[in-house]
Amino acid sequence: MCIRDRLSIGRLVTGIAHEVNTPLGVSITASSAMNEDIDFLNSKMARNELSKQEFKNRLEAMKEFSGLLGDSLDTAAKLINKFKKISIEEVNDKTQPCNVYEYIQDTMKTVEVEYPGRNVHWLVSCDKKLVINSSSYAIYTVLENLINNSIKHGYEINEECEIIIDVNYLNDAKRVKIVVEDKGKGINKVNVSRVFDPFYTSARGNNCTGLGLNIVYTEVTQRLGGTIKCLSHEGTGCQFIVEFPAHRI
Repeated sequence: MCIRDRLSIGRLVTGIAHEVNTPLGVSITASSAMNEDIDFLNSKMARNELSKQEFKNRLEAMKEFSGLLGDSLDTAAKLINKFKKISIEEVNDKTQPCNVYEYIQDTMKTVEVEYPGRNVHWLVSCDKKLVINSSSYAIYTVLENLINNSIKHGYEINEECEIIIDVNYLNDAKRVKIVVEDKGKGINKVNVSRVFDPFYTSARGNNCTGLGLNIVYTEVTQRLGGTIKCLSHEGTGCQFIVEFPAHRI
């Protein structure tokens, strides 16, 4: 294992521990508080000293702690499910005939359901008959995460999101080239080199874990055996260029 891979795994493990520790810590606190309320009620009832108001107050507190506990555990579960996607061995690696245009359409439908209030303008250039032998899971995952990244980070909520998808099959090289581009905020020069790092995100406060582009990088380089690069300047949008070998059917 090369030094870069070891460092990446080290950052990943540290990041997982940090991200999961927060909701689990809140869950432990909420559970402890509920136990204290239960002990209080039992003690008061045993001595026949529990008033109606005390009982009501403790029940309301327990209901609040119960909601907090449920929300925190739900957050932890969602984080763990995202972490599982990073493991490239989790999904069957078998290749199959993939109509790239149809996968783009499926991804667009998924994104529109996920962001019902957003105005997304699509510009798609892809041969509707382009069928390749490849990993359908990887292609869909790459498209979905790149588009999600553009909508989440490239535009404000009230802005129209222009998403450009350009697909070409390079016959001589027997490679597929997919370009996903937006005309949004862009990324400054320093951060462009960090976008594929696990847990790097510019929107930590908006429930973003910083795993989306790391998942994309893993799928492209390991499952598809290709390359990906990010071209961007602050204020001029962002462009992701993906290339990978595939036989056209």
